Amino acid sequence: GSIADNTSGQFYGYRASKAALNAVGKSMAIDLQERGIAVGIVHPGLVDTDMTAAFPPEIKIPATKSIEGIIGRIQALSMDNTGTFWNAATGEVIPW
Repeated sequence: GSIADNTSGQFYGYRASKAALNAVGKSMAIDLQERGIAVGIVHPGLVDTDMTAAFPPEIKIPATKSIEGIIGRIQALSMDNTGTFWNAATGEVIPW
């Protein structure tokens, strides 16, 4: 979903759908802020699944690591960082 992080092109429909989801999440964060509801936008990482079978194993992460990271991002979610796009595995903010 990060336009800034797209260095390889391809996968147009997939990339567009993820960018659209991120735009919805960011808009929701703005709209829900006055109600005190924080919105987390999380990239789970390149998780080792059937869908990612074609990718080299060394760049994939196990589902358990992704889940741990997602839980960590949820626990760190606040009104100060609502609408931020996070990498679940590393905790780093991903540029739009």
